[in-house]
Amino acid sequence: MPGVLPVLLCAFMLSHPDEMSLYREGSFIPEPSIADFEVLMRRPELFFIAGYQIAGARKAVVERIADGLNVNPSIVQVIRSLVRVVKSLPDHAWRTKRLSDKVLDVREAFNQARSPEKLLFYDLPKALNLPEFSGADEDSSHVEQFFNELNNVIQEWSNATSSVIEQARDTLLNSCGLQSGLDGWHHLKVNSAKLEKVVTHPSLLPFLKRVVMDGDDQTILESALAFVTDRPPRSWTDADIDRFPSLAEPVKKCKPLFSNGLHSQKNLYHLLKTLV
Repeated sequence: MPGVLPVLLCAFMLSHPDEMSLYREGSFIPEPSIADFEVLMRRPELFFIAGYQIAGARKAVVERIADGLNVNPSIVQVIRSLVRVVKSLPDHAWRTKRLSDKVLDVREAFNQARSPEKLLFYDLPKALNLPEFSGADEDSSHVEQFFNELNNVIQEWSNATSSVIEQARDTLLNSCGLQSGLDGWHHLKVNSAKLEKVVTHPSLLPFLKRVVMDGDDQTILESALAFVTDRPPRSWTDADIDRFPSLAEPVKKCKPLFSNGLHSQKNLYHLLKTLV
């Protein structure tokens, strides 16, 4: 009979996913997988489960997040969804140190999370320099302040990588002798499409092919930046960001091509001879 108990436990948890959470060796498992249940059946002593009852401000917090994430108002579902949101952020956002102290502290809270209840009611408020949620009825302004701070942090954290990509784009455009922003990017694409048909230079041609490839602008941009650094920008470290301007420096030799376009075949050949 004892051998059947892990199977019954798995079936019960799958039937009541909002009511309890699973822990392995003291660490919370946000979304248990088949592999977790397989280990559970072989080594049940490594696991324990926990259920939660919430009231007062804690209940208000859970319901507010659940409404925003469009999930059931249970602490387990809320934490699973929150973890899913932050884990979907690019590697760069998890690696960079160029974030505000609050964002870094919130990121560390997610990294060190061991319990849904502790993360939501203790660790995240602490990271935001706010008092914890004790469970008793509390001033509603406390809940409102918590959400304002958390939203600001998530927004900054989510925008970190896109800001870096935009800055790198503008650095690249300036190296090409073009203005920053979307207009400059469009100009680069137009001239690259013309150049790609006639250029055979071994360093320039692969770059041009990235710029004129099919796809949406964001995908094309990230591909071009990845060509410059030999690493996708969503995986960049702070060191990659620092070295990008020097890696984009050789493109300056092509400024006349990108900024002036093709005036004549003779002009093109003359300019290409100056490239190293």
